[in-house]
Amino acid sequence: MRVKKEFFYPKHIAIFGSSERRGYYWIHSLIDTGFNGAIYPIHKEKKFGGGLQFYQSLSQVPERVDYAIIAVPAEHVSNVLKECAKNKVNFVHIFTSGFSESGEIGRKRSNEIKEIIKKNKMCVAGPNCLGIYCPKSGLSFRSEIYQMDEGGVSFISQSGGIATNVVMRGHKQNLLFSKVISIGNSVDLQSADFIEFLADDPETKVIGLYLENMGRNEEEKKKLITTLKNSNQKKPVIVWRGGRTALGARAALSHTGATPTDLKTWSEIVKQTGIVEVRTFEELIDTLIAFEIVKPEFLPKGPNVGLIAVSGGIGVTNSDILDDLGLRIPYLSEKTMREIEDYDQVSSVGVSAANPIDLGGAFLNLSVMKKVITLTMQDENIESIIIEISQHYIYDRILLLDKNFSQAFLKRILETIIQASQIVKGKPIALVMPTIAYEMKEIFNRDYFVRKGIPVFDTVENAGKVIRNLYQYQNYKDSE
Repeated sequence: MRVKKEFFYPKHIAIFGSSERRGYYWIHSLIDTGFNGAIYPIHKEKKFGGGLQFYQSLSQVPERVDYAIIAVPAEHVSNVLKECAKNKVNFVHIFTSGFSESGEIGRKRSNEIKEIIKKNKMCVAGPNCLGIYCPKSGLSFRSEIYQMDEGGVSFISQSGGIATNVVMRGHKQNLLFSKVISIGNSVDLQSADFIEFLADDPETKVIGLYLENMGRNEEEKKKLITTLKNSNQKKPVIVWRGGRTALGARAALSHTGATPTDLKTWSEIVKQTGIVEVRTFEELIDTLIAFEIVKPEFLPKGPNVGLIAVSGGIGVTNSDILDDLGLRIPYLSEKTMREIEDYDQVSSVGVSAANPIDLGGAFLNLSVMKKVITLTMQDENIESIIIEISQHYIYDRILLLDKNFSQAFLKRILETIIQASQIVKGKPIALVMPTIAYEMKEIFNRDYFVRKGIPVFDTVENAGKVIRNLYQYQNYKDSE
């Protein structure tokens, strides 16, 4: 295995190309996120900058450097690589662009650094990438992505921009990371190398991946397919593939020099490896969150969903959405429907207990919500549940009646979900909080549930996609 744990926990980092013009970007990225090692900027003329002493060359650094960031112009990268090789640097990250993605000159440069890497048996990420983010060690590629708590999600990306977006959006939605790796053009270390490491990494629970190609040749493609299959048997691998369409493939070619894989071949790879494929950025984030917080024993055993909402119209449209996703909305058992309808606090007007469950005005009754969630969770026909919480109803109620109602309502739902989950395993619950009104309340409410291990989504469609992904992964595991 070429990727080592030490790459994520370096003790001494050298930065080539840190300059005042760029605001000492790499220096501040490491300092601001709490890197707990030593930082040595290298520059032939500069003596101080960004609060640190500069060194003219790597050989002048008083300690052995185990990690190097190269951010010099493309024409100087090969010389810096030779300097790193001479000083036996363990891992090198090339930030600089201008290689295989930028025409004939770039391809020549790419071949030149490949030879240096091969000759010196180096381990290199890039070029044209952001490198590694590891919250536990303070290794970072952006100053404002500080993360206090350790997470179980690791993400590999052929795009630095998408790696950044995933981390920043993830933090907004309480998605916590173990490691994020931006690999760019991958002249040396490939996606497969990092996936192989993460599959056995005890700090990683879920592996996410943004791919634009399957490798530069058939050998690399076969290695990636084998690695995806082997890794997905150990822990979930979620993949967002860029360049699925003709236009996307053309853009990928100019972005990372990626050679596209046709749709038919890609579909066969997904089926063969059992990876979870997502199609959008939102689905990627939502799916990573769900796989991180839903325990393996709570993955749905089938596609049957119980829907709980405050409106009949919402239930109808949500049924359409879930059916389009390949999920089912079966009737509840006669026993469950009878228990709901006979419960003395359920109004007989405007209530449907069939599924989707339309509670009408009874939705705001704390006792009713507890009863309905518990009964639906225990129903033999149901394998997962989606509860849509229309916040404008509970906050309208707070304005009219009780200042404490909204929090009491959410607390009752949380307590009920936790209690029911302890009794019934294999039936995940997803909450949906659509952005209709009270947006600031939505942020607080989402955090309230996510921090307790309950996934929250903006729409039923997003929740449905994630439940489908959870079910398909469970189905793949059962078939192995």
